[in-house]
Amino acid sequence: MKKVLLLTALVVLLGSASAFAGSTQAVSMSITVPAVFELAWSTATGANGATVATATVATEWAAGAKTGIPGGTLKATANAAYDLTVKSAAASFTCTGTGCRTTKPTTDIQVAVNGTTYQALTGITEKKIIVAQAAEVAASKVLLYKIIFTGVDTPGVYTTTLTYTIKAKT
Repeated sequence: MKKVLLLTALVVLLGSASAFAGSTQAVSMSITVPAVFELAWSTATGANGATVATATVATEWAAGAKTGIPGGTLKATANAAYDLTVKSAAASFTCTGTGCRTTKPTTDIQVAVNGTTYQALTGITEKKIIVAQAAEVAASKVLLYKIIFTGVDTPGVYTTTLTYTIKAKT
């Protein structure tokens, strides 16, 4: 009888302990994902992202433009729809050389993205060259430039800085 009572007490104790062996707790977890817009740059010509065009030849001068100037590749990453803009640092090119035309407007620059139609820049005002692009990761945007020539452009080395900006679509 003692053994039966002891076994019964042991079963009751073990059974009671297993009823309290586990517990659960719900925990709230959240994360804020900010808007992500990033551009990376690479180019096969020049250094530090510089685009260096070869010298203009007579046929290009006669045609009024030099086209197909390799501009490098932008890699766009965004987690929301975006616009890509470009603007020049100044309204006119900086020019070095004797008799150089210092008033050549930067609106003489046109840019094509991934083989699209050339779009004229608007000088120091941002020009949307990609509008409402869907979110994407490290998408290549291959740039080609076109420079317009006029009869008043004189020999010299013409330079400017272009700034590309990626931002939420407007």
